[in-house]
Amino acid sequence: MRIAYRNVGQAPRMIAIGGLKMSHAAGEAALRTAVDATGVDLTDARADNDRPHVIFALENGSDNPAKLDLPPGASREIDAELTSFTSTGSVRPGDRIAATIPMGRQPVDVTFVARSP
Repeated sequence: MRIAYRNVGQAPRMIAIGGLKMSHAAGEAALRTAVDATGVDLTDARADNDRPHVIFALENGSDNPAKLDLPPGASREIDAELTSFTSTGSVRPGDRIAATIPMGRQPVDVTFVARSP
């Protein structure tokens, strides 16, 4: 999942990325990894912009606070990978999935419909 954040306010914002999740009849999918991919470009000749900054990695456990600082006027592109859903069911085309997207003050729920690739 790619999430584009932009702080248009006058105050800095802290986003608790660890709250990102998806819900479906097959259970819940939690955040596995999140990286700040802002400015990452693998297609150019430069090598200094090929590695994103890791914000969260599930295998690091509770030592990883999963916070994104967003100063006024700043934009960030976050690439997030989620775990599998918690039950043995599967997502089918036409199923509704709810994503909970962390924001500065409270999360926003976005519902979308699954489709085949």
